[in-house]
Amino acid sequence: MDYRIQKPQPRCATTDRPFTAGEPFYSLLVREEGRIVRRDLAADAWQGPPESTLAWWRSTVPTEDSKPTLAPVDVLLDLLEQLDGDLPNAPLRYLLALVLVRRRVLKIVDPPEEDRGVADEPSLSVNCRRRGTDYQIRIADPEAGEREGIEAKLTSLLWAGEAA
Repeated sequence: MDYRIQKPQPRCATTDRPFTAGEPFYSLLVREEGRIVRRDLAADAWQGPPESTLAWWRSTVPTEDSKPTLAPVDVLLDLLEQLDGDLPNAPLRYLLALVLVRRRVLKIVDPPEEDRGVADEPSLSVNCRRRGTDYQIRIADPEAGEREGIEAKLTSLLWAGEAA
């Protein structure tokens, strides 16, 4: 399983032109050959998200004195929804959900009465008031050999800018 997503790139994926400090750009996550790949495009090369896009957001290249920023919550929620049922990425989805619980975007709730004790796999029930939606998140702890890759992937998803 490949859990790696690149950190923000210093060049536009379309034009290969280097980004400059303060320049707006778009980051998108696309599914390619069973992997999730990050692409960064200059604003002048942006023509909207391709069909294979899972999530996208607009950022600004950090200046020397700026701090990295977190990816927009709606992008992370979109990705959480897109990863539903994607078993190879179940550990990533689980950890993303926990991060969103920690950020108070999601709240852990008791599962509906009809789901208690019925599930074949342990799951976490969470609610998003922002979207008025309940999610069932498969509890999928990463294997020891996967932890570093998943951590790097989660970091690259959460942060926009040089911290990723």
